[in-house]
Amino acid sequence: MAGLVSRLVERHAVTLLTLDDATGDRYSLDGRVQRIPLSVMSHSRHLWAAILSNRRRVTAVRRAVRDSHPDVVLSFCDKNNVLALVACQPLGVPVVVSEHTDPRHQDIGPVWSLLRRRSYRRAAAAIALTEETAEYITRWTGPGADRRPAVIPPAVDPPQSAQPATAPAVGATVPRDAAPPSHAGFRWLAVGRLSPEKAFERAIAAFAAVADDFPAWSLAIAGEGPERERLQRMIDASAAGERIALLGWVDDVAALRSQSDAFVLTSLYEGFPVSLLEAMSAGLACVAVDCESGPAEVIRDGENGLLVPQNDPDRLRQAMLRVMQDESLRRRLGAEAQKAAAHYGWEAFVEAHERVLETAVAGSVGSR
Repeated sequence: MAGLVSRLVERHAVTLLTLDDATGDRYSLDGRVQRIPLSVMSHSRHLWAAILSNRRRVTAVRRAVRDSHPDVVLSFCDKNNVLALVACQPLGVPVVVSEHTDPRHQDIGPVWSLLRRRSYRRAAAAIALTEETAEYITRWTGPGADRRPAVIPPAVDPPQSAQPATAPAVGATVPRDAAPPSHAGFRWLAVGRLSPEKAFERAIAAFAAVADDFPAWSLAIAGEGPERERLQRMIDASAAGERIALLGWVDDVAALRSQSDAFVLTSLYEGFPVSLLEAMSAGLACVAVDCESGPAEVIRDGENGLLVPQNDPDRLRQAMLRVMQDESLRRRLGAEAQKAAAHYGWEAFVEAHERVLETAVAGSVGSR
């Protein structure tokens, strides 16, 4: 969102609404973007509290949209999309909804799922990250070519935008500090929220299984989330624990990538693996579990990365082993990965969103 609006504002007036209070903002915005934090985030203890909280959110979104007088609203992510559609319905403003996960696997609960099925038909347009996800979403948006979601894969920054540093900066909001492993040798990198679907325990187990034979290698995992305690216990119990680090939130992941030699992605599913794209763009040799809506979109196995099947820890271990023991393979995979990632630039990403938004506005005007 931050990257998109900071580029759209070059040609359009843009307002960015979020449900939070903006105190946790970690991504920079162009100063011309009007930033409105609604401060309506809360945890509900029971159903009635959740209903009241979401009524407040709908009211706050509706008021902010009305006061902003937009031609079109672009909403990001499942539940937010439902809130935006409900809030904007009486305003007559077209709403474009964008799904940034794989809804086949991302469970939002029976109530929200019902609301999504009913509300998405009112969307002026929808956006998905992959063709498979787009096909799935048509069950909510309705039949017909004009109702099929547009497919816009994510964009990544080119590697030259990274500013190498001696160590990555760790965000002050992380509950504990973790220094990255010494980079005197070689480093595996994994990036993502420490949540169950990322399955970082696979990377930890695979690395630990071969670590004794490669004492110069380490594994660093950048990200924060609810799985931290469980993953840390697993690391502490490993013989290779002192060479595996949970870094927490890292502000400058580009710098961390520049200090790494290989990247591993172990997710159960993805919306679209942006962290993998970024690693490929940086020229890292990449190993990825072949999860749905993910790595197979960008990796050609053996050419620009290594794909391993789901639920096959031995194949994951073998793939990581190949990368660790073969420098020429690392270099070849990294070079080909950069070529593949070059197709996912910001210019195409922004232009694709502009086309969808302009079509939604034109359709809204034509229907009046």
